[in-house]
Amino acid sequence: MRRCRVARFRRWHLEGVLEIEHASFGEEAYTREMFLELQRDCGELFFVARRAGRVAGYIVSGLRADRAEIVSIAVDPACRRMGLGKALMARTLQDLERRGARRVGLMVRSSDAAAISFYRGFGFRPVRRVAGYYGDGGEGLRMVREITRTPTGAPGNS
Repeated sequence: MRRCRVARFRRWHLEGVLEIEHASFGEEAYTREMFLELQRDCGELFFVARRAGRVAGYIVSGLRADRAEIVSIAVDPACRRMGLGKALMARTLQDLERRGARRVGLMVRSSDAAAISFYRGFGFRPVRRVAGYYGDGGEGLRMVREITRTPTGAPGNS
């Protein structure tokens, strides 16, 4: 992986996150207001990957009791296949486990084979399809990852 640094999202990262969001999701991109709301509600679990001094990716997740949700993850198209998404996901899963998450879920387009493969690599498994989940009528695929604890209390994966 080329050198990157994962850090908590700060307000000054917003413009870079918005650029990546629009490049990645087009008309379905989250708005500035949505990201500010996510910062308020999920700030401790909102991370950016910085490369060459600029924001090159982000991930945001939420946690309620022992259930977590990956809300969004994206990497600048010019920086894909460099390990930034892996670094972001690894950091997030580590923090979620440390905070007591027992299950992590996410939604992905059922037609996005690359994303599904990426998530499978982190132990996510498909559990159901959701017709019309996306604004354009696209089908979503719900994926989950169970987190178990070993008897000593150390985190482990099932």
